[in-house]
Amino acid sequence: MELREERPGDLAAVRDVHLQAFGAEGEHVASLMEALRERFVPHDGLSVVAEQGGRVVGHVLFSAAWLDAPRRMVSVQALSPLGVLPDYQRQGTGAALVRRGLDIMTSRSVPVVFLEGDPGFYRRFGFSPGATLGFRKPSLRIPDAAFQAITLPAYESWMTGTLVYPDILWQHDAVGLRSPGPDAADAVYREPRSGQPAEGHTMAQIEVKRWSADHYTPRAEKSRTRNCAQGGSEVCGRDAEFTIVYPNGESIATCPDHLITYVRTRIKDDN
Repeated sequence: MELREERPGDLAAVRDVHLQAFGAEGEHVASLMEALRERFVPHDGLSVVAEQGGRVVGHVLFSAAWLDAPRRMVSVQALSPLGVLPDYQRQGTGAALVRRGLDIMTSRSVPVVFLEGDPGFYRRFGFSPGATLGFRKPSLRIPDAAFQAITLPAYESWMTGTLVYPDILWQHDAVGLRSPGPDAADAVYREPRSGQPAEGHTMAQIEVKRWSADHYTPRAEKSRTRNCAQGGSEVCGRDAEFTIVYPNGESIATCPDHLITYVRTRIKDDN
């Protein structure tokens, strides 16, 4: 797999990556990505693709944002979106794109990179809740756990304050979460006629998926592996009946008990 900066000939392929990776939200994500790229890349942003066998299979975009610090406005970067074609997910492509992007941000002396995403995936790269680093989120609709940042070598201790997004994110209504209404999550994961959980889904899966619909967090699927690997590396030894699948395709196999523990912990953290 080759990681490289996007070229003019990649435009259609990159759009297709996000259309496929984000499903029903693909058009919205692709349009946002194109608007951010047009405004900021290459001078105030970064667009990196993963290519395999001559095909673009993944993409990540970094674009300009600002930190309203006590001394002055500080130029920072926001990571969004990150997408991988479905057939190439769960193979480390998304992680490789994030790491390459952060390396380039470091070489450009960017002090901080922000994102809205799942901490279970992004903490492996060094991201932490923004509030613990002295940063304030640009909208109250962003869950505290989802508002994350990583400080790079150019960061200085006085760089605290509120993150300021560019107008494009607000125009595309791409900041934080909108409430889908009290019945929307149920409707997605239950049979439309009976209102009962879809065939083959346990209530544990329904609980994970309902929370996912509200908070953009992982979904649970029937596992194709044998061992529970709660936490990504610590194997508990029981059979894994489920897989927690993150939005970028990374996954963790888990047994039923650890699945329930995972859900309860994440809901507690978010509240």
